[in-house]
Amino acid sequence: MRPRTFNQLVDEYLAYIKEAKTKPTFVVYQGALRHLTRWLAANTKSTQIPKEDLLARFVSHLAKSRAPNTVSKVCAGIVSFYRWMMRLRYVRSDYTYDLRKGCGSKGNIKPTEHFTEQEFEKIQDWIAAHHMKYHWFNFLIVVAWNTGMRMSDICHLQWSQIDFDANTITFVPFKTRRMKPDPIVLPMLPEFRSFLWGWRMVHGGWRPVPEPCKPWDNAVCKTLCQMERFNKWSPLKNKRHKCWTECGISTTKKTHSFRHGFITKLVNRGVNPAVVASLTGQSLNIIMRYTNIPVQIKAQALTAAIGREQKPDAMNRIR
Repeated sequence: MRPRTFNQLVDEYLAYIKEAKTKPTFVVYQGALRHLTRWLAANTKSTQIPKEDLLARFVSHLAKSRAPNTVSKVCAGIVSFYRWMMRLRYVRSDYTYDLRKGCGSKGNIKPTEHFTEQEFEKIQDWIAAHHMKYHWFNFLIVVAWNTGMRMSDICHLQWSQIDFDANTITFVPFKTRRMKPDPIVLPMLPEFRSFLWGWRMVHGGWRPVPEPCKPWDNAVCKTLCQMERFNKWSPLKNKRHKCWTECGISTTKKTHSFRHGFITKLVNRGVNPAVVASLTGQSLNIIMRYTNIPVQIKAQALTAAIGREQKPDAMNRIR
């Protein structure tokens, strides 16, 4: 393998993530590598891959000159770059100990920030009051609540992936399509099937189009697909903030909280976590991190472990 300069590796990695990642992720990672290359050009003369001492100096400079959120994004992008180089054996070690500390805690949402069934009913009542049954905002919420799909999966959902005869939805997770190419088959409940059928009647449904076609030509929700394609989320943020505020829901909850609520709902109803993992395309560790178990279920588990029924006053003390 011919030795390559640092700038050549950066260009090769940017070409890779442009194909393998979503557009927002690509923009963040591209900005992270620009921060690093500009700093290296101003502070060093070498074109070799920076190692521990240079990365430690870069993180120190970044922490002094940038906001914490920017530091976290830059460090996360550079860590991903070094992991890619390790997979291709361009480096033997990722040298990212200090960078991983700069990334902060993993995950941008707390396990407790999930939607309950009561909150979902409030949102549905608000949507019905505003006559938005077949609006793109209601489509996002209904699909996320009934399937646990990520927002990127919902935006890229195609009519060809929905089988009304078999009552199934087949899709490849857009975020992990490189690592897990096996499609996930989700059965449709009757009420969810009726919603999709009504959506198809209102919005026209799938039609064969000549190749090449635009990505939203066969999308189930063209508006969401275009918003994701051009990274324009202002209508979603405004609509979400208005709905959450008028329904009395915490505005810190995002649309990804529906995925947490879907997983929590299944686990708390006694579904095997392995089955939940197969439905959502997640690992068991992530499933348990997403799940929020209420105190009542914990008390029932303690009662079953003891092997006898507890008195009502003892149960009240546990609560």
